[in-house]
Amino acid sequence: MFQPLRRVTVHRLPNGLRVLLKEDHGWPLVSVQSWVNVGSVDESESEAGLAHVLEHMVFKGTAAHDAPAISRWIEAQGGALNAETSKEYTHYYMDVPAKGAVRAVHLMAELLVRARLDPREWRRECPVILEEMKRRNDDAETVVWELLQQAIYKDLPHARPVIGTPESVSALSAGDVQRFYHAHYTTASSLIVIAGDF
Repeated sequence: MFQPLRRVTVHRLPNGLRVLLKEDHGWPLVSVQSWVNVGSVDESESEAGLAHVLEHMVFKGTAAHDAPAISRWIEAQGGALNAETSKEYTHYYMDVPAKGAVRAVHLMAELLVRARLDPREWRRECPVILEEMKRRNDDAETVVWELLQQAIYKDLPHARPVIGTPESVSALSAGDVQRFYHAHYTTASSLIVIAGDF
């Protein structure tokens, strides 16, 4: 019988961080994930899109590792690094060979608590996000999905797009990004999941 939660152990560290561990030695791979309890419903109207902006900005380097170094290491392992933002959470993951597990945990910790959030990077990344919005508006399935969200949700935070609007995102400053990060990316509001051959 398939039991995905079998042998999952749950821990809470003294700093409030919750950690779920699942050992599985079937393949020499490890997935290191972080789930941050913040999404678009946690934004004010003027902050619309900020949780998604942070998903982009966190990958722009940390206090100890610049963005190219992180990407090179992941690629050299044959691994994968990505993220997603939803209405209720932001999810990051690194999938790497088992030998890279310790380094992956270290890098994930850096992304969660020591992201640089350089104002120059925000000036470069803002147009990228605006272009992403344009591409979404060219996709009929995405447009219909957003219209459905507006129809079924009566409250604005749930009804508006996770990605925000061109007006709200263009108005955000590097200071807004930094404040949102420090307010929401805390050990008490984060969950770390490590699964695989460790």
